[in-house]
Amino acid sequence: ATTRSVTARATRWNMREAHDAALDGAPRSKRRRGDDDASASEVPDFTHVLVYNCSLSDILVTTERTYAAFVTDPTKPDYMYPKSGPRPEAPRLADVVARPKFSATARVAEAIEKRLNKNADIVLRRNANEGTRDLMRLFPAYRNSMLPLGLSIKGAAEPGLPADEYEWHPAARESFAAARSASPPTFKRVYFPVLAAVLPKWINGFVGERAASGGNASGGDGGGDQPRGAETEKERITRRVLYLVSGYGAPVNASHAPESNSTEAMARVIKRFVDRAYPGLIDVRLAHSGNGVFRYDKNVSFVTETLRPAVARDRDVVAEAFGEEWLRRFKLTVALCDGTPARLHALMSSFRDMRPYLAHAFRLKRFWHAGELDTGDVDIQRWARAEAAPPIPYGNLESVLGKAFVGASLADERRAARDAFVMRMLVREMKTHRDAFTAAASVPGTHELTSFWLRKTRKPVLAILCVVRASSSSKPRHELDWSDFEFHRGVNLEVSMPTGSLCSERNAIGNALAANPGLTRKDMFGIAVLSLRPKDVGDDKSALLCRDVEGTHPGTEGPSSPDREKTTVNGNGTMSRNASFAHVELLAATERRAASGANGTAESAAMSADDLAGLNPLRPCGACKEWLNKIAEVNPGFRVVMFSDVTCDEVYVKEVGQC
Repeated sequence: ATTRSVTARATRWNMREAHDAALDGAPRSKRRRGDDDASASEVPDFTHVLVYNCSLSDILVTTERTYAAFVTDPTKPDYMYPKSGPRPEAPRLADVVARPKFSATARVAEAIEKRLNKNADIVLRRNANEGTRDLMRLFPAYRNSMLPLGLSIKGAAEPGLPADEYEWHPAARESFAAARSASPPTFKRVYFPVLAAVLPKWINGFVGERAASGGNASGGDGGGDQPRGAETEKERITRRVLYLVSGYGAPVNASHAPESNSTEAMARVIKRFVDRAYPGLIDVRLAHSGNGVFRYDKNVSFVTETLRPAVARDRDVVAEAFGEEWLRRFKLTVALCDGTPARLHALMSSFRDMRPYLAHAFRLKRFWHAGELDTGDVDIQRWARAEAAPPIPYGNLESVLGKAFVGASLADERRAARDAFVMRMLVREMKTHRDAFTAAASVPGTHELTSFWLRKTRKPVLAILCVVRASSSSKPRHELDWSDFEFHRGVNLEVSMPTGSLCSERNAIGNALAANPGLTRKDMFGIAVLSLRPKDVGDDKSALLCRDVEGTHPGTEGPSSPDREKTTVNGNGTMSRNASFAHVELLAATERRAASGANGTAESAAMSADDLAGLNPLRPCGACKEWLNKIAEVNPGFRVVMFSDVTCDEVYVKEVGQC
């Protein structure tokens, strides 16, 4: 049965070959890593796809070979330096580095492509971010945080363009500036500093090897590359696919040909670089959009008709092979490093339903200005965090939400401060509801939570609905004070699945209407939803392990009145499964504090981030969303509040349309 399964998977995998060859012209024998390897015919355990838009920020060239480390074969353990060390009169990077101007891009890339040798030396640069793991476990040459930066050109590339067709570094010495102006510059090396920082971060972020990281992989999602199957680390096969997206647009100068700014040739050169620097590790595919990179409609057509179907086929192959497991085995990352606003927005919009990871390089010109390569400049975020605002710490709710825009009226400032304080009251009420619920559930034999009320799912969900009091409903909304609001509790009921569950949100709304039959939709301020864990209602021997920490917070007298209150936080702090990367050091430090601090226990220190999170942040289900949509028809500012974990110390505040 196992042999038939592997054969069937291999057959499905081979069906992709025609599409792969048509997409970038690569021969069939090169489409998979290690064709001579026995594992090459098997469907990989994981498929990671990176969509990268090639832009004018991606390419730098040098007129001389500056002193730098290089390597010919990354699989060998040694990298080399030039035979003679740097001399005072030798060129520095700033003396010889240049960036092709807009309409010179295509011609420079084509000249480099003609002169590149298939065994070109790989130029290395030390990674300034010591906290990021290097690639030595994959390629021995990249030890000591050395990373591939670019390629050395055989002889020299001769675009035949004058010096004023390039942007030269302002720190270049005058002697070198004079020399390059005498004749059309030629180039000895080509660098790709942005991609050179993105690729190691992408590879390391999803490698999922416990031995290498000592814990969660930095890009994992509560387990990284850990399927529910029984594969061991050595048996795992990860397929990495890089889509290089290129195109061109109409220049402002009508005398310039539109194709002169095309990044298509640049993408081909980058493919050569990736194939040399990461042999057998990444399948590189080229996707060229043609004209229209400045036009939104052209970009949307290209992405939806060409690029997205290609990525979707990668996803579908994984789904065919693994069924429901595909969600854990397929990861899409979209790099939003540089490009036209129309191109980047089209990529975001078209892949939205796939909920990709988003990679962003926030210092595109670090190498240009400082000669440094730093993977720390690349931020990879989960869609849940990158899509909108990150969670707000409970203690910062008023300072964040209470801000009024510059030039706002006094009435607007007061309303913002009031809404922020009411939001804090709503979260505090949820904490009180949580504590009361778990306290009652912690006494065995005094309740029927798991034996009857939640017997079908054993997944308790709490809700708090904030509404205007009946006595204040006639007031104009801008005159309402924090004391004009009240709260109603709700909990889900899972008694009989054939009749459907009764969600906590709808329960809370029903309680509010029962208490005030005159309640209107415009009287509703917002609803908070918190998912507890089965252990919190006595489903196992573990209880909610918390400790009380004194803190200074605004009191109940008004938004500006200080007061002392108790807040319940867990020993693991604010860690949640929604972090973009697993903050292993922060988690370890917090665990050590909890293990040794007062009121802390070894058990609470051992709780993982996933254990704290449960199902949080929990969005409204389809039925509840329909109810909330009806409320939002007349009350578009109705808030939906969710939490990172059961501590309620990180708060997501969204409107109904954002859920």
